[in-house]
Amino acid sequence: FRLPVSSAPGQPKPVVAISLPNGPTLALTVLAVASFYTAAPVAHGSGVGAEQFKSDVLQSQTNLVLAAPADVDRLGLREPWLAEASIEVLLVELSSEMKLQVRDVTGNLRHDSHFWPQPTPNAADDIGIMLFTSGTSGTKKLVPLFTHSLICGAAMVIDSWGLNPSMRC
Repeated sequence: FRLPVSSAPGQPKPVVAISLPNGPTLALTVLAVASFYTAAPVAHGSGVGAEQFKSDVLQSQTNLVLAAPADVDRLGLREPWLAEASIEVLLVELSSEMKLQVRDVTGNLRHDSHFWPQPTPNAADDIGIMLFTSGTSGTKKLVPLFTHSLICGAAMVIDSWGLNPSMRC
């Protein structure tokens, strides 16, 4: 899974903000991004507009945004502040073959992904996901979740629930 972002050796992984509705596309996108980059799911839904989106993206120090094609206008994905902050926006959809398709904000399919930098898989001590708190005590904060913690948590759920490969959610 390649995206047009990279980091220098020894530097933190690029942060990829993800604004997608709940469902298979969001799940697959977060999993793919968290495997190689730092995924930062941002608030999404009918109550979230361009200002909240901008605030979340800037707070998370995002390098790239992945969003749904239907949200281009609502989230202001063509606004100049994104280009001024050197943040590229790509639109994500799930193909009939259950593969992520990436388009630019004009809707053109990006066929150049094989030219994008080959990412290094996240190691145990890399931040896989950054989650926003609800902000009930004031400003929303970001909580880093390391790859090791994510894998451990999944393993514990598998074990405690007695899940096996034949089971599906």
